[in-house]
Amino acid sequence: MPSKISNSPSPIFTLEEVAKHCVSDDAWVAIAKKVYDITSFKHPGIRLQSFYGKDVTRKFSGLHDARQLAILDDKFFIGHLASK
Repeated sequence: MPSKISNSPSPIFTLEEVAKHCVSDDAWVAIAKKVYDITSFKHPGIRLQSFYGKDVTRKFSGLHDARQLAILDDKFFIGHLASK
């Protein structure tokens, strides 16, 4: 897994690559063209299993604001989502 602190460019992942990480012990999501490894994230309100391996931008944006995204950026960001 990429280091969270690095001077090198962030990796770029396809949605197909993100989709491979769809189980509770290996869970990635894409939000706003960024990829997050949320394997260790514990959501206080809902179970996230149905979102693993997917682009959840619309769902996330409808429920959260930029502050929550900043928390994810700080702790769970692993790379960018490739353009289609």
